[in-house]
Amino acid sequence: MSAPHPRSPRRLTIFLTALIASFLSASMASAQENPILPGSGGNTLLSSGPNLLDVRESIVPLGDGRYEYSYVFTNAEPTDIWHFNIYTSFPLESGSLSSDAFPGGHGDTGSPTSTVYPAYDPANVDPSATMAHNLWYTPYATNGLAPNDSASVTFIANALDVDPKLFFYETLGSGYAAQDPGPTGLTGHVAAYGYTVVPEPGTALLLSAGLLGMGLRRRRRASCRDVRG
Repeated sequence: MSAPHPRSPRRLTIFLTALIASFLSASMASAQENPILPGSGGNTLLSSGPNLLDVRESIVPLGDGRYEYSYVFTNAEPTDIWHFNIYTSFPLESGSLSSDAFPGGHGDTGSPTSTVYPAYDPANVDPSATMAHNLWYTPYATNGLAPNDSASVTFIANALDVDPKLFFYETLGSGYAAQDPGPTGLTGHVAAYGYTVVPEPGTALLLSAGLLGMGLRRRRRASCRDVRG
C-alpha cells in the first residue's frame, strides 16, 4: 500500500501559482503592445488607414475541452462599419458564431484563408491565421454599425488560444475590398486591420483557477486510490 503524499498538492499549487503569475505578466505586456504589423504588398491583406477599434477578448471554459470566445468593440470610425472579420488558427464549433450587432448574419464562417478573396488573405500579416470568420450587414456596403455604437461577437471552439487574434473591418467609405482594385491593380484595401487585446486579468484568473481546481481534484483522487490500494 502506497502512503499518501501530503506535500504534493502544495507543490502543485506553488507551481501553478507561478505559472499564473507568468501568464498574467505576459498577457498584460502583450495587451499594452497590441502590435499592428504593416502589410508587405501584393495581393494579400492591405489596410487603407490605421486601426481605430479596440477589440477586447474574453474566454470562458465551458467544460469538456470547449471554450466560449467573446469580443466587444465600439465603432470609433466616422462612418458605419459594414464588414467585420476575425481570424483564428483553429476551427469553430459549427453554427456557434453570432453577433448582436450584425443583423445581416454571417457567411464564410470557417473558410480556410487559402480560399478567401486575395484582399482578405492574411498571409503577409499573420501566417498562423488559417481560418476566416466574417460578419456583415446586407445589402453590402450600404449600411452598418453606426459610429459610437458597440458590437459583440461570440463563438465556441474546442481549442484554447489566448494569443491576440488578427481582425479586419470595412467601412462604408472603404467600399468592398474584394471588388475594389488597389493602386497595384491586384487587390483592394480593407479600412483597417489590427489585433484583439488578449484576455484581461480577470479572464486569465478564471481560466487558471479552473485549471488549478482540476489539477488538485485529480491529485486528491490519485492520493485516495493510493491509500485504498
